[in-house]
Parts: sequence; structure tokens; C-alpha cells
Amino acid sequence: MLYKRCSRCGNRLEYNTICGCKAKYKTNSDNYKNDKERKFYKSKAWQDTTNIIKNRFIYLDIYSYYILGKIEKGEVVHHIVSLNEDWSKRLCLSNLIYLTEKNHRKIHNLMKKSIKDKEDVQQLLFSLIKRFKTDF
Repeated sequence: MLYKRCSRCGNRLEYNTICGCKAKYKTNSDNYKNDKERKFYKSKAWQDTTNIIKNRFIYLDIYSYYILGKIEKGEVVHHIVSLNEDWSKRLCLSNLIYLTEKNHRKIHNLMKKSIKDKEDVQQLLFSLIKRFKTDF
């Protein structure tokens, strides 16, 4: 029997199955977004932008690459400055980074601690993008 790890929680699963935490995430993912955000995330402009970001980062999670020393395929395009902070940056390529789901959650949790932590994490992510552009 083949097994894999859930990218969200790390649980061991049989291959070709979906973890319970992902199923829960998929059904509840739109609950926290307002109508404006929900509509935006379903728009063609957002889909096109996510494809640009994936290609820009060669489908790599650069947080994993530089901070954790791992080569991992990204799964989520993340807004460094969130939509509710600055709606005008929603399609700004320099404000977007490609992450694994696990690192995406980690980044959000780090940013929730305090305003200082949030600013530090944002600066770190911007510096990773700059470093990636220089290296590649």
C-alpha cells in the first residue's frame, strides 16, 4: 500500500485519499471571506495572476527553500500585505508569494502574534522575493 503525508497537517494517508482536515478546510474556506473577497478570488484576473506567480517562482515555495532548506512545490499564492490592509495591492505581483499550505498557515499564525511580528514577517517575505530574483 502506498502512503503520503497531508501537506496541511502532516497526517499519514493512503495514496489517492483526501485528509479530513483538507475536506474541512475546503468546505469552510469561503466562510471567513466577505462577498467582495470571495468574488475576487473567483475572478479571471486572480486566476491569471496566480499563474504568473507560480511561473515566477518556478512552482517553488521560496520560504521552504531559503528558510527551511527544503525544495517543496508551492500550493497557495499568499498576499504579504493582506486584502483588508490594502485592497489596491490585491493583484500587485511584488506583494504575492507562492507557499505550501503548511507554510501558508505558519505565516498567518506568525503574523497574528503582534503588529511587530506581522511587520517582521512581511519584511522577511519581501526580502525572500528580492533574494530569489537575484539568485534566479
